[in-house]
Amino acid sequence: MMIKQKSRCILVLMSALLGPTAFALSDMESYYQAREQQEAGHYAPAVKTWQRLAKLGHGRSQFYLGLMYEEGKGLPQNDRKAIYWYEKAGAQALPDAWLNLGVLYVRLKHYHRAIAYFKRCLEVGYRPAKDNLAQLTRYLRNRTIRLTHAASLRQSASRTSKVLRSLPLGQTGYEMRHQGAWVQISLAGQPDVGWVPLKQVYGVRLLYEQGVKAHTFGHLKKAFRLWLKLAKNGHSKSQIMLARLYLKGEGVSKNPQQAIFWSEKALSEGLLSDKVRGFTQQTIRLAKRQQAKQPAQQNRRKHETTVD
Repeated sequence: MMIKQKSRCILVLMSALLGPTAFALSDMESYYQAREQQEAGHYAPAVKTWQRLAKLGHGRSQFYLGLMYEEGKGLPQNDRKAIYWYEKAGAQALPDAWLNLGVLYVRLKHYHRAIAYFKRCLEVGYRPAKDNLAQLTRYLRNRTIRLTHAASLRQSASRTSKVLRSLPLGQTGYEMRHQGAWVQISLAGQPDVGWVPLKQVYGVRLLYEQGVKAHTFGHLKKAFRLWLKLAKNGHSKSQIMLARLYLKGEGVSKNPQQAIFWSEKALSEGLLSDKVRGFTQQTIRLAKRQQAKQPAQQNRRKHETTVD
């Protein structure tokens, strides 16, 4: 995976560079002098200048100090300190600091954080991050993850799949298995990677199949309970089967309104084949016929009660 090299741009406008009258003219001259020293390969004096200005809150000096720590030029290489100064610069809304943080987190395999910083760049219109984000998400989508026994739930240890596991309770996000270790890759609410937790994938499938088995052997109330639980969580197949139970009054009282509701929900939110979509539309038509017959049946019952 090739991630675009980090930005080394210099802001030309003095206001963007130094902030509104926050630094004296001598500080501006020192900053530019340090930049010239860096370009000439004289890192030690440049670092001293940036350390002084960075402690005063100068965003560009904080950025270049982070860069020196990351690359180990004029200072011992130290990713932790590089992140610290990049974050200081990023707090002053310098998008190239966010870009460098994203690239650094890719190298450290903290992909969820890299995605967050690339997205932050795009939110302010900083386009260099666009290709980085696209390359990272494409890389993650194309990974084939070999699952361990603990991760694979009910699957064999040799099973391969593009799925994740949830982080421990109290933490947000997912992890993937990579080179013998679990690596965080995507925060919840970030759909770019397009994967879901392994437990959710096989847990849903298992519950749905239990519902099918219960229905087949006549345990209709159990099938209703299982499909209702899954339907509320957005499982389209369960929504379709639940609608059919309401239509026929199996395991629950007949309710054409509920049959229509769950069928329409499955049609609007689920990715259904043409055959399943046709089956669901048929359920809606039959439920509407039941609705049309209900007033007539109610009137007939009232009439019979009056005659008696």
